[in-house]
Amino acid sequence: LVPNAGFESWSLGTGASTSVPDGWVKVGVPTKYDKMFTLATDKRVGSASAKITASAIGDGLNQALTFEPNTTYTVGFYYKTTTGTFAFTITGTTPPSLTGNTALSAASWAYKSWTFTTDSDDTSLTLNFKSEAATDVFSLDGVMVTRGPLAPAFSDKAVTDTGNQTIYGDITIQDTDSANYIILD
Repeated sequence: LVPNAGFESWSLGTGASTSVPDGWVKVGVPTKYDKMFTLATDKRVGSASAKITASAIGDGLNQALTFEPNTTYTVGFYYKTTTGTFAFTITGTTPPSLTGNTALSAASWAYKSWTFTTDSDDTSLTLNFKSEAATDVFSLDGVMVTRGPLAPAFSDKAVTDTGNQTIYGDITIQDTDSANYIILD
């Protein structure tokens, strides 16, 4: 559900206050956004991550997504902080109440997730990642929203169980349980 969830695509470049990752929206006036990919510790999934260097409280990134009303979702992401902390919020018509979503801080990559149910009038919600101080520096990777109460392992473009989907390239399906069958229609 989240475009550029692994922060792989940066058509505006990197290392400047205007170089926000594709699919994401700049929030505030951060000093810079960096695409981190040189060292193995720079990223958690894929080949890159996003590093946000704040210059004011509330600097960061957000992305608006379409949701179905009265449906349970799980949102999760990997993060680490170089300096300070940051907060994760979801905003919209009737945003879900989250706990443990502020003062996020970890010296090495950590994973955090929340399960919530959308309200009857929720069709668009925004995922917000914002600094809590002007000196915060934090990194994000593998932002994932899935339908249901559990968060599977990260997948940049997860196959879901509803709606039409087109898959390009190879797909391998293996049945390891002889009592059940895999049927492709």
